[in-house]
Parts: sequence; C-alpha cells; structure tokens
Amino acid sequence: KKLHIAFIHEVKRHPFRFAMADSTGVKFTYARVLASIIVLTKKLFPHKDRSDVRDDMVGVLLPASCSALLANGAIYFAGKVPVNLNFTVSNEILSAAIQKCRIKTIITSRKFLEKVKIEARDEMVYLEDLKTDIQWHEKVRAIVAAVVLPAFLIKALFIRGDTTTIDDVATIIFSS
Repeated sequence: KKLHIAFIHEVKRHPFRFAMADSTGVKFTYARVLASIIVLTKKLFPHKDRSDVRDDMVGVLLPASCSALLANGAIYFAGKVPVNLNFTVSNEILSAAIQKCRIKTIITSRKFLEKVKIEARDEMVYLEDLKTDIQWHEKVRAIVAAVVLPAFLIKALFIRGDTTTIDDVATIIFSS
C-alpha cells in the first residue's frame, strides 16, 4: 500500500492512540492527524480535479515537526509528490532544487523563514495564513470523518490521484 493509504488504515485501527508530538508542545492522536491532513489538503489544493497529477511536485520548507508531517500528508492526499527542501543550503542551491523539480508551490512558515533567514518567494504558501482561514465547522467535519467513516470512504472522498501504484516516487528529500 502507498504510505498515506496505509496510514488511513492505521488511523482506523487506533484513532485515539498517541501519534506524534514536537518541540512546540503540540500532541496529536492518529484521528487528529488524519483530520488535520484532510482540512489542510482542502485549503492547499482546493480544486476537485481527480485527474492524474502524480508528476506535480510540491516543496516543503519546514523543520522536522508536526507541521512538516501534516504538509507532507496533505501533498500525498492531493496526489502530488512532496519535495522536502534543505533550509541549510545557499539561496542558489535552493533555487536549483526548486527548478530541478519544477516546484510551483512551497509550503512553509513565515516564522520559520525569519528564523533561518530565507527570503520569501512568490511560490510560498504560509501555514499561518491557512490556519486563520480554517473554520470551526471544517475541523468538526474532518474529525468526525476521521473517526466515523470507514477507510474506503475516506479514500474515495479525500484522496486524489492513484491510490494503488506503489512504484511511484513517494518523496524527494534534499538533505545536507
């Protein structure tokens, strides 16, 4: 199974089990991770186009954190390939990686960019902006879906692109 499909099945087995935490103090259960990915996918990739989009690559410029995992999950759910960019490299090398993967969207955070002293780019989408745009009813709908809906319905309603070909590129990581 593809990573995100296997994750959905794991959520259905243990929805209220602890899944992850990071140094910011946030803690997630499996159901909360899935609900967050569902909402984030809708905010980042609002088009309902279910065509073959496997070749679309989306950049992630975040530290290892819950936010980075949620961004990667949303990219998978949208049927795209996450490209985890290295924030320790020069601007020139970062630009080369973006160009090499034909990245049109980079998910990041203003706070993080300021901390690592990376200049904003036109392709950047900021998690802070998306967070303020999420309505309470979207959160409730997503958590209910994550807990109540069976895996096959979650896949049918929230996953775009191919869900079966395990030979596709799963992710690209530019590391130092």
